[in-house]
Amino acid sequence: MLKHPGRFIFGVAFLAVIGYALVSFLQENDEAKIRRTVYAAVLGVERNEPARYGRVLSASYKDEYGNDKASVLKIAADAFKDYKPFKVEIKALKTEVQGPEATTQIAYRCLFKKSGGSGQIYYDAGKLIASWRKETSGWKIVKIEYTGSQEMLFLPVVA
Repeated sequence: MLKHPGRFIFGVAFLAVIGYALVSFLQENDEAKIRRTVYAAVLGVERNEPARYGRVLSASYKDEYGNDKASVLKIAADAFKDYKPFKVEIKALKTEVQGPEATTQIAYRCLFKKSGGSGQIYYDAGKLIASWRKETSGWKIVKIEYTGSQEMLFLPVVA
């Protein structure tokens, strides 16, 4: 007879939960991995953590405007100087995976204020199309197409 059957049952249950979580993580499909990566990057944008959002860009990133990874990170750093804080709301996220490549359509709304400004809340409601490639370190974005508004909008102040 066991001296502490409650501890034994807890230990078995704990190991079962850990085992299930590990198996679930290892069996996660590519679409779920990309979704998780997108949300991690969004969190990095909201917290102004370039290491976190820069991690999703491939070293071979190149977009239609000729930007590479370094220039995209510079553009983001400049935006963080002029506007903060950022709040990003993902409205829709659809990913199609074809072997080692994938495409994600992201509809979002980004809310922010101008640094040192009047407190006016600006927003950008846009869409991104991200092209991904599966690299040894995971899924990385190789190109982003922006299909949103070309101008900043602002939310009317409601009294």
